[in-house]
Amino acid sequence: MARNSRSHRPKPAIKYGEKVIFVGDCCQWEGKLEGEIVRVENLYKDRSTLDPYEVKHQDVYARMLKMGKKLREVKQQPYIRLEGCPVSIGELVLLLAELGNIQNPYFDKRQIVGFNRSYLAWRGSSAWERLKGNPYQIRGATERGRARPEVE
Repeated sequence: MARNSRSHRPKPAIKYGEKVIFVGDCCQWEGKLEGEIVRVENLYKDRSTLDPYEVKHQDVYARMLKMGKKLREVKQQPYIRLEGCPVSIGELVLLLAELGNIQNPYFDKRQIVGFNRSYLAWRGSSAWERLKGNPYQIRGATERGRARPEVE
């Protein structure tokens, strides 16, 4: 007796307070979550349309604030979408820590001093280089270090 595989496909069971996480720009899905029709569209942009010199750095503390705001905005929704290609690992870690109700790893008492010291050293070094007029990225072929690939 042949069975219709569609009718026996398990439906996702979402428990109260849980969220479905759609990760990445190329994620696409349409269906019902907790009785609500949800449509997640593919936002992928071909790499050839992106300029690596126009990419802006997102500060880790700005990401923490952004993720906190996003979580407050979607608190009553059964899902959350993280955009990006690739998705920020920092944002994903912050989201999973919050949804899992575990300690934010950036504020772990064993890591907080070292993390903040490294963060401040990096930000200070970057600011100093900008003050000296050295851009973060240099266009075109440039002098590279000893670890550079050999290209002929």
